[in-house]
Amino acid sequence: MPARVVLADDHEGVRHMLRLRLQLLNCEVVGEAENGRQAIAQVREHRPDIVVMDLEMPEMNGIDATKEIKKEWPDTVVYGYTALAHADRVDFLLAAGASANFFKDDYSGLIDAISQHPGPRPNHT
Repeated sequence: MPARVVLADDHEGVRHMLRLRLQLLNCEVVGEAENGRQAIAQVREHRPDIVVMDLEMPEMNGIDATKEIKKEWPDTVVYGYTALAHADRVDFLLAAGASANFFKDDYSGLIDAISQHPGPRPNHT
């Protein structure tokens, strides 16, 4: 069964492109967020299997949001999805609990990782 995903990126076009690609994999995009605070709220509401997390967002960045998500929901997989300009901060995202980071100039690795996810956990509540 395909994974349930929350997309967190402050650029609507990035979220739209990812949503379309994930729908081709039959993934269920259960929520979207344009900042870290919204990402946490979406995870709280929808209990996704995966969060795709941008590093730099307004209000709360992806590093701080990842720390909160992993503290509260440690089984939720967080994949960083960042611009090359932020490559020097990827180590902070991984230290916060992200499983991996993928760069926006080549999203194929992110799509491959999500497609290989085992799918929904038995209980999302």
